[in-house]
Amino acid sequence: MGIDENRGTSAPPEHRLNPKPFTYGTTARETAQLFDYTPPLTQPVFEAFDLKPLIEHDFNIGIVVGSSGSGKTQALISAGFNPAEEAERGIYEWHPSFCILDHFSIAADAIQYLGAAGLNSVPQWFKPFHMLSNGEQYRAQLARRLSVAARNRTILFVDEFTSVVDRTVARSLCESLNRQSLQHGKIVVATCHRDVVEWLHHDWVVDTDLNEVIRPNQRRTVSHWLVSLDEHVGTITRG
Repeated sequence: MGIDENRGTSAPPEHRLNPKPFTYGTTARETAQLFDYTPPLTQPVFEAFDLKPLIEHDFNIGIVVGSSGSGKTQALISAGFNPAEEAERGIYEWHPSFCILDHFSIAADAIQYLGAAGLNSVPQWFKPFHMLSNGEQYRAQLARRLSVAARNRTILFVDEFTSVVDRTVARSLCESLNRQSLQHGKIVVATCHRDVVEWLHHDWVVDTDLNEVIRPNQRRTVSHWLVSLDEHVGTITRG
């Protein structure tokens, strides 16, 4: 489903649901009988946001923000994000006997992209990947992906952005990406953390909860981004 890139809409996410026929196997049918439950004949499937009208134009940073299950990853995939292809190229592989520095071709690249990913501790650079904390591994992985995207001049898609780091580190990472985007450009992040909208110098935001595109000239107050969805009654409240 396409998006009007110039004007946000306020349609609820349900407008992107496309019911599909669903078939149940023997185990499911037996369980349904045990609990006297009639399962639905169709299951809702999200239609991914079409980000192409946004990424086809010049930009530095784009953000896809929304709650879990709102279609963020599917939006990235529809725009060209292919984690399986990246895995095949070995981007996610780290040799246990080499420090993380030796996974970059030259020292200048290692220093630039590790710094851009917010991993600024020199002693940590000399450790193998498996000796890093989860947050440090996340940043080391991001550094390698930044390096590859810059070398190939491709869009960098980052799913689950800042999900495994605390908010102090997340803000520092956003500041580092702001600087890096001026050199590399074209970075699209997907996140459930709305605070990054205030920290990243973005060109546009796709809000998958509110089903709208927001431009910098439509900047919202901080309270707008503290939006929470009541999953039980489907209402939207702003703090």
